Amino acid sequence: MSEIDQRLDRGVEIFRRAGDDSALLGAALLTFHGALEQYIDAELRDRPELGAEERRLLAAGRLGWPTRAKLAAQAGLLNPEQARQALEATRARIAIARGAVCAWPVSAVESYGHMVALRCGRRELIRWIDQRPERAKQTVARPIPPVWEPDQRGRFPIVRVGVTLLFLVTLVAVAWTLYTRLDGPRLLRSIGALPAPTAVRLPTDPAELSAPSTPTPLPATRTARVTGLGGGPGWLHVTASFDSPTRAIRLADGMAVTLRDEQQTDSGGTRWRLVEAGGYAGWCPENNLKFDK
Repeated sequence: MSEIDQRLDRGVEIFRRAGDDSALLGAALLTFHGALEQYIDAELRDRPELGAEERRLLAAGRLGWPTRAKLAAQAGLLNPEQARQALEATRARIAIARGAVCAWPVSAVESYGHMVALRCGRRELIRWIDQRPERAKQTVARPIPPVWEPDQRGRFPIVRVGVTLLFLVTLVAVAWTLYTRLDGPRLLRSIGALPAPTAVRLPTDPAELSAPSTPTPLPATRTARVTGLGGGPGWLHVTASFDSPTRAIRLADGMAVTLRDEQQTDSGGTRWRLVEAGGYAGWCPENNLKFDK
């Protein structure tokens, strides 16, 4: 896999996990932009019409984006709108490098990822970008820690907590002592709180005693193979929904998974199967599984 492909896959993975987090959206944008830059530079190196000065700057890694976008448009690598998007991404990259927050919304980063994937010949990544889980960033206010000051009687709250815990431990110890000395199970059965013990028949016939026991057969383990990812990464979901969080393991075409005896259908009509892979259990769409015989 080329470095361009690795950048694209990493950008898709970051974007799918970003939610509304501006820091992760900025990281995804920079990764997409870096992949596009490498793609254009590789294409321009093979162009005979490239000038000597431009070729020198390209070889030294000092070709600026205004010149790069102009040359890419002349070579047919970018149309005018795509060149404009690339220059906006360059300005965003400079601002982020200076410590600013990424100002691009989710839709803009998604659109830019589509364009870069198409330009780099990775059309199959668009489906993974579009299936990004909608997990909005939630900001939870942290409670203010209590100030440990003595009360009116001069005692600290932690002392009262310790006294309460000691009282509860003593109460449990006394209750357990009474329960064991008074034959608690018999007392509870007498008042109907516990069911009467069930008699178990033991074998008395010598033929029964000598007969070998028949082991209970274990259910056969079914397996399947991951398919239909188009070369892109796949993920196990915590619940049977594309909007649910994903497990840490990364799926790929041909990977073997173990089927669990559970399946669900979500509100969109997609059938899901619970599977195990690499020590993780999660839900996978049934149309991405090829069942082994």
